[in-house]
Amino acid sequence: MNNDLLRQRRNIILISGALLIYDFAQVRVTKVSLLGTELLVGNPDVLISFAWFLWFYFLLRYYQYLRAETDLGIISAFYFYFRRYAVNYAVKTLPKKEILCGEMGMLDDPQYEVYYKDNKFSWKVRRNQSASEKNDIINLPLLCVFLWILKSLFYLIINTSKVTDHVIPLLLAISVPLIKWLHN
Repeated sequence: MNNDLLRQRRNIILISGALLIYDFAQVRVTKVSLLGTELLVGNPDVLISFAWFLWFYFLLRYYQYLRAETDLGIISAFYFYFRRYAVNYAVKTLPKKEILCGEMGMLDDPQYEVYYKDNKFSWKVRRNQSASEKNDIINLPLLCVFLWILKSLFYLIINTSKVTDHVIPLLLAISVPLIKWLHN
């Protein structure tokens, strides 16, 4: 992650946190201290409006820098974990004579392709060497695919920093106006 994106992430987290604390703690601004000088605030709504303007600006900047990143690695990491579950299932399903090497060796083997056909509800694993044989295409049960998606997401969120670095700050920023709207 480059320094510009880190700076924008910090800004959006800080302003979002400040707006959430302001809303939940029911803070009322009456005085502002600036370089040792106390300023009496006649209209505190102006300060809050300015904070919301900063929130919007920082959200826009974070989004722009996030889009400029070439590869966040979230989708590829998710697919890597999902693919391991699907290929492992296919290896266990193939007849024993079809297994050319140990199960763990086949999990990351490029000879297996995980794909969906016609729609996203018909997932299959295909061995790329000779797709003409009937045993080379394994249909994946929909319930297993759903569970593998959940397990892959859980593994991605818990064991990598990809989601906490990129997605959670965006979700936090988006949740601020929703929480304010629901809280009022």
